Amino acid sequence: MEHGRGTEPLSISTITDAPWLVESARLTVLNPEKTPSGLWQGLTGSSPESITQQTLHGLTREEGPWEGGLLVTEVRPDRFDVVLGLSPTSERVIPSIGAVDDVLPKFTAVCSAWLAGEHLHRASRIALGSTLLCPVESRIMGYERLQRFLPFQLDAEAQDFFYQINRRRASEVQTSLQLNRLSRWSVAQWQFLHGTLPGPITPIAEALTACRLDVDINTAPEFTRALDSATLQAVLAELRVLMVEIYTKGDVK
Repeated sequence: MEHGRGTEPLSISTITDAPWLVESARLTVLNPEKTPSGLWQGLTGSSPESITQQTLHGLTREEGPWEGGLLVTEVRPDRFDVVLGLSPTSERVIPSIGAVDDVLPKFTAVCSAWLAGEHLHRASRIALGSTLLCPVESRIMGYERLQRFLPFQLDAEAQDFFYQINRRRASEVQTSLQLNRLSRWSVAQWQFLHGTLPGPITPIAEALTACRLDVDINTAPEFTRALDSATLQAVLAELRVLMVEIYTKGDVK
């Protein structure tokens, strides 16, 4: 991590209130009492576009288009993951599914509705994660944008900035349960290239730049009691509130 070395602090006067965009969103449930079947259809009410099974590893993967992205479910004996990611595209744009305030409520709503059914019963841990992007014009403007969210001064001359922190907080839903609030902050760039190896590779457009925020909110592993379906729903809602707090208020205790 690189930050202030006595240089003039960054100004935030030019920062706009551009929304965070969603590159991906993820729900993970560990050690479910029952291994779910037909998870993709249970979430969406329709059949997946493709199903892949790896019997040796006990893995079932289902995927298909959903709400402007690619919804993928992976079920193993000890966990399952629901991931909303990007559909393949050739457009030269910052990759995103849509604004976080549109995408995240829809994603958590279908996950919560599924948890309310008779599919699961109990599980030991639950996690909600997302990768968010905010397009900016340059690396320096990216640092200016991040300055709003971080409790220290950034240096405009710094390169390869990366900041990660986990600030635990007690759950307000489940007694003695601690929640990990992991966030990673950086500025990312996309460079589009043209050419075929071993021939020359050349840029075909200016690099695109965005602030990047990876958030993972999850129940701490020290909590060993199984959570029932109703509690998992309530904790998921709490994880979403904590995620919103991070991408709106930043690295707060």
